Amino acid sequence: MSCLRYELKNSFFKRSAHIVCNFTNICRTLAYRHQQRALFSLLSNSHCRSAPVVTQQTSVIVSSLPFSSVLCDKYGLVYAEHVSLAVKLSIASVEYKKGDYVAIDVTAETGHVVFGRIANFVSCSHSADWYFVVEMLETMDFCAHFHSYCICDMQPATFRILDVNELVDHRPLYCHSTMVNHEQRRFIRTPYHILKP
Repeated sequence: MSCLRYELKNSFFKRSAHIVCNFTNICRTLAYRHQQRALFSLLSNSHCRSAPVVTQQTSVIVSSLPFSSVLCDKYGLVYAEHVSLAVKLSIASVEYKKGDYVAIDVTAETGHVVFGRIANFVSCSHSADWYFVVEMLETMDFCAHFHSYCICDMQPATFRILDVNELVDHRPLYCHSTMVNHEQRRFIRTPYHILKP
């Protein structure tokens, strides 16, 4: 239970009150300055930390990974090279974990969202960037009754390596499994309509 985030907010108010030296209506002045700062940081995207934070990582050989061919094709690696793997990654206060579902793309013909399940996070030895290793899923249909997309695994398993900026939505999603007509189905509900720009 860390309170450092709130202490940083207090330091902004203390520093502003010391600089302003307004003794008539200090509360109004501090509220106005706080709103100005919040708007500036929102418009300039300075409130988001783009640097990824990795909690635990391991070094493995590329040839031991099930997505080694995709990794070698995309980054020109050799199978004997070492890469770093992680199961948890935080970017701009959003935490991604292995097994989370993400929205990757939107098909132009049907408008259905293409989903993927995070298999791992990978970083090459010559770079400090972290990438998502995503196992692709097939979107079967949109179920209006559940207001969610029905998905299934692809056979054989297909992997893609993506940057966080390549996702059409940055939020991780939840997959729910239920019985429909005596058959086990999996559904992903998006909190809003996802459109590709």
